Amino acid sequence: LVPPACDGWNRCVDLHSGHMCYACQAGAWRAQAMDSCSTCPPREVQWSSFVLTWGISFVACFILGAMSMDAALWGHMHAVIMRMLVNHAAVMVFLGSFVDWELEPLLGKDGADSVAALMTVLSFGGGVPRATLLLDCIFRSDTGTAWEAAQMQFVFWLLCPLASVIACIFASIVVFELGTWGYRLRAFTTNSQVVLKSIQQIEDPYTSNQGRGGHSTSSFAFKIQDRVLCLFRQEVANAKFADRVLLTYRDIRGMLLICFYLVWPPTFQFFLSMVHCRDIGDGAGSRLLIAPEVMCWEGDHTPFGIGAILLTLLLGIGFPLFLADVGRSWQMIEDDPRWKSIYMFFADGYEDGKAWWEALPQLRRAVCFLIPVLPVSRETQLGIFTAVMLLLLALHVKVKPFDNRAYELLDRLELYSLMLAAYLGLTLLVCYYSLPYYGNRDTQLLPVIVSMASMALVMMHTRLSFLFHQFLGKFVLLLWACLFLYVYLGFQSTAESKKAAVTVLFFGMLLMHGCFAVWCLGMMSAKVKASAAEGFVRSKVKLVNAMLAEAKKDADHHTDGQPTWTSRGRSTGSNDMNQVKQILSRKETAAPLELAVAAVRDSKMESCYDSMMIRMAQSRLHRKEAVVRLDHHTGSLILGLHPDALESEDGSISMSARKLLAESGPFLSIDERGMVAMSLYQALQHVLVECALEVISTDILEFLIRWAFAAKYRRERVTEKMHQKHTVEKEPGKVGLEVSAAGLLKAKIAERGMTAEQFQSELLIVNRMDRKRLEEELADFIRLLRAKEKIVLEERAARAEQPVQEGNAGEGDDYLKLTRGMDTVPAMQDRLVVSKMVDRSPQRVDRSGHQFAALLPAMNQME
Repeated sequence: LVPPACDGWNRCVDLHSGHMCYACQAGAWRAQAMDSCSTCPPREVQWSSFVLTWGISFVACFILGAMSMDAALWGHMHAVIMRMLVNHAAVMVFLGSFVDWELEPLLGKDGADSVAALMTVLSFGGGVPRATLLLDCIFRSDTGTAWEAAQMQFVFWLLCPLASVIACIFASIVVFELGTWGYRLRAFTTNSQVVLKSIQQIEDPYTSNQGRGGHSTSSFAFKIQDRVLCLFRQEVANAKFADRVLLTYRDIRGMLLICFYLVWPPTFQFFLSMVHCRDIGDGAGSRLLIAPEVMCWEGDHTPFGIGAILLTLLLGIGFPLFLADVGRSWQMIEDDPRWKSIYMFFADGYEDGKAWWEALPQLRRAVCFLIPVLPVSRETQLGIFTAVMLLLLALHVKVKPFDNRAYELLDRLELYSLMLAAYLGLTLLVCYYSLPYYGNRDTQLLPVIVSMASMALVMMHTRLSFLFHQFLGKFVLLLWACLFLYVYLGFQSTAESKKAAVTVLFFGMLLMHGCFAVWCLGMMSAKVKASAAEGFVRSKVKLVNAMLAEAKKDADHHTDGQPTWTSRGRSTGSNDMNQVKQILSRKETAAPLELAVAAVRDSKMESCYDSMMIRMAQSRLHRKEAVVRLDHHTGSLILGLHPDALESEDGSISMSARKLLAESGPFLSIDERGMVAMSLYQALQHVLVECALEVISTDILEFLIRWAFAAKYRRERVTEKMHQKHTVEKEPGKVGLEVSAAGLLKAKIAERGMTAEQFQSELLIVNRMDRKRLEEELADFIRLLRAKEKIVLEERAARAEQPVQEGNAGEGDDYLKLTRGMDTVPAMQDRLVVSKMVDRSPQRVDRSGHQFAALLPAMNQME
């Protein structure tokens, strides 16, 4: 079964023994079922590797839990990108099941060793790496048998999921308790008083102690509460020990599911190995490969085999069905951040009604673990793997279940993952069938070539890119097809040239998988950086609000000017009051990011963490981002120049104009324009198809554009008000995030622009409206819009009857005077072209404000 185990003279090589030299001697182990035996490291190294593996796994669980919590609260995409990368890692498990002696006829000795080592590194399975635990060495003593070690491992993996969850709970409580006692020790040293709070006060700080009413703000309060390690609520430190344990458990429920998600792959793989039987060639029948001295389904193996099958079905089918049930009910809980934070890691990224699709990637992982265990030849395993990946690829292209954020980024990631997996199976099939000892190769390879040609034609017409270039992606695909054809048709070529072509195919496939992993990690790190910067801004803006509230309290109770100690251990004297006045004066004009950086600089308590976050925040502050803007007077969406405008060579724009255009950037890229177009298309599809409105107004586009800006403005205002109310500990009453039709016509919503990704995410709210609400909101908006237009027309008619005097020019007259006569001056002509292209014309004055103000009371009442 393993040719390197025998030296050719009916003798076993070192570390091998037993029937057909397949079994490993005591003190040896194998990482794969078809691999050669290796020497176990010393006991100290074994236990060190065991502890280190579990430690890194728990740290990874904490990180994924924090990312999932952040995604549930603030909508970032780093968690879903990481989940898709982990799901893709299961594909590499099947690739890693190929060992060096199997690849040697294809790649030669040196190439096979290099490829096998690289595949072993990449095939960690998307969970706790079972190979680095060294359980075969730990549980097998110097005189014990492999079956005894397998029985102990069965008990270990049976208890492992539950024990891992309990260990996560215990570790979380210990970590939070250390932080709690550090917080209380710091309060003791600064003579600050710690006020104990009940569970109700922490869970819903805006309700009274008499009852559980007023839950309208509890979910949003859960969202804006300060958190330790982005996971634990800081307010929990003020509770009693029993309450802290309960609230800590509530905060980490999502992390516990992620812990099971990471333990699931090695547990599923081991139970599969307990029924992995083969005939090793001694004529005695099938033997258990994990313990070759045991005959399958005889003696002690029967109860363990039945238990392994039941547990395999429970893990391989039960867990995906559980996720499908969660996805089916996702729409009922996604508006509540409490429940959303529990299942966010598994249901994030899907369109409405399609969150159950996550069951298919988990079934794909189970199939990738199952295929190497099937008692068939390698070629049959490759055929099954390729057929499954092609089927999943066709289903994904047909359904496209992921949402359209970042211009269908998630759909593209899944497309690339399935495409790489399918090409992996096709590559291995072509290489295996190119060996000289296969018979009718043309008939055997015909389905493979047809599948490869079909995929190549489809991918040539998609937005396939490599290293962020579509042309390079198509070139790589064409080069791959040429190598396929050379390996398929070049049967009369030399062995060295054939091995060179196969080696290029293998290393190219591994390079593509590595590039995919690096691309996902790069996007995830960018999202994490953005999330960290936004969290830093939120915490420091809240600190500014706290300083202002404390200064107000101090001014009300201490008017003698003497410094007093606050709850934060700082003295509020005349110097601090001057600092507060400076921050207050800056607060009205500064952006939130500038205000946060200034708050840390002014506090004179800057730590290393603050310095790092300041640099990160400032890098985002000074980084220019292309934004879309709303012209409040016309309702137009200003996108700026097309990226190809500066590259035109027709001579219509001079060099000075190009320079001015470049300085007025950055402008939206083609992908960012695609985000805006896709968001509007999806919203219009919801209005026309899902809501099925019979009459569509021409103002629907302006309604959708204004809705995106109003939703962003409303979210920022509510967050700021909640921070202020939470700081002064007052009951804010009912606070909602809904946008009213009257709010769409306010000029404040157009004060700031937004990125194309933000525009797309805000407009997704429209897709959740039912028909009744959409008709009401649209009717109110059109009614108010017509009222405003009527007043504007009446004002223009009234001004037209009066003679135009200096200083009382009509709307747009100043701009005409400014641009008159510029056609004869080349430099001024360039500036005129630039002003028209980037919309730098002077803002038109709305002279109907005094009459339109009559509508404001009714609009505010509606809001």
